[in-house]
Amino acid sequence: MTHSANKLWVEWRGVLLDAKSVGLDPLTTVSILKIEGDFKSKNAPVVNMDSSSDLPRVATILMALSYEMGLPPSPRVGLATAHNIEFGGNFLPTVYVRTSIPAPRGSTGGAVFDLNGKFAGMTIASLPEIGGSFILPAKAAARIRDDILLCGEPVYSWFGLQAEDTDGINSTKVVVRMVAENAPAKKAGFMVGDEILAVNSKKISNNTQLRNITFFVRPGETAEFKIKRGNSVLKLDVLAERMAPDIIRAAEKNISPPHANIGDGQIPANKSESTSQPKKEDTAKND
Repeated sequence: MTHSANKLWVEWRGVLLDAKSVGLDPLTTVSILKIEGDFKSKNAPVVNMDSSSDLPRVATILMALSYEMGLPPSPRVGLATAHNIEFGGNFLPTVYVRTSIPAPRGSTGGAVFDLNGKFAGMTIASLPEIGGSFILPAKAAARIRDDILLCGEPVYSWFGLQAEDTDGINSTKVVVRMVAENAPAKKAGFMVGDEILAVNSKKISNNTQLRNITFFVRPGETAEFKIKRGNSVLKLDVLAERMAPDIIRAAEKNISPPHANIGDGQIPANKSESTSQPKKEDTAKND
């Protein structure tokens, strides 16, 4: 993690350039580094992070660049296999794209492109048990980048509700299962059992779409929810609030992918594998 590193550097054409951390998102573990000294960025190629990019569709062919074991950059090709908002029973900070691209050590943080050469996201964690990886989509990465550059840290919004997918007659429904007390959703009039139909005029068919849309609503902005309650269709305006530090800390503990193994971004098969067991002598002392 960059915030606890003794020294940071960027390697450019065999030269190690001193760098410093500008900011860190503890939930996605995305860091921004600034190269110090007289390095001229105009001499380096850059990747355009298009903030209007949509999520790569499932079955899209993707190519990831990796830098394992100090070797030159090498491409790995695979498919976008799913859009995930949780893993191992824990919620992710936003929608991650699961891919079939292996991510060995040295791969996390690498750029991922589609076949048109467009930046699709960055490798955020390895899924060694299935030979795949999670990528943070380009639009989400751009939002986190902008927050860190403007505010020094990511600024997450909080609505204070939880929803889940349930089977409808002909399709999936997104139904509210929890509304926190004194939360923006509660103040707007949300109730458990409400069916969410749309947010800001964008149709909601599943919880993944809901999470993807609300992630880009900033604190202080109002999101218009179209809901169904019984036989009535209502519109509720929810004023998003900034997520409190204690909520972020709690989320950080419960988000396993980026934190299962910080060194190489690998995710264990289950929670027990990410928890170090006490040695026998330590156990004896505790008893």
